[in-house]
Order: sequence, then structure tokens, then C-alpha cells
Amino acid sequence: MAFILTADDPKMKLKSFSGTVNSKTATLRITVSIENDGFELGYVLRQLKEIEAEQKRRATEVRKAPSTRKATPRKITKEKQLALPAPSEDEL
Repeated sequence: MAFILTADDPKMKLKSFSGTVNSKTATLRITVSIENDGFELGYVLRQLKEIEAEQKRRATEVRKAPSTRKATPRKITKEKQLALPAPSEDEL
């Protein structure tokens, strides 16, 4: 899925754009003016939402890479005493 803005589209016009560069990433900001058409605006917003969802899905797939090592249960070597003493028969 891709969002495409062309010079031929009479309903959408490029209003402004700017870019900034950080040490790790570059950010591009684009402002688009859409003629008073709710359908066109909704269509563009749905496309952008699908792009965002696909990027998030791919990012979680990368983070959830399967581990090659199998988990082994830990063995309890020494039991700790409880902080309270056992109740006496008078308390029961």
C-alpha cells in the first residue's frame, strides 16, 4: 500500500513540506490541501492508516523473532523459612 500525490490531481494540492535530519533519522513533513471532499479525505486517511498498521505489524514481527534456545526450569536448591512462625494448636 502506498500513498501517492501527483501534480495532476485537481482535488489534492501540495501546500508545504519541510525536512529535518537527526543523527539517526531524517523526518519529512508534508502538508496536503484537499478540496472540500470528505470522500477523498477519508480515502487518503484510510490509506495512511493501513500503511501505519503494516509498519507496526512488521516491527512486532522483528521483535518477536523465535528464540533458538529452549527454556529450562529453575531448580529450587534451598527453601526459605516463612517469616511467621507456624500457628500453635491454641490458635487453631
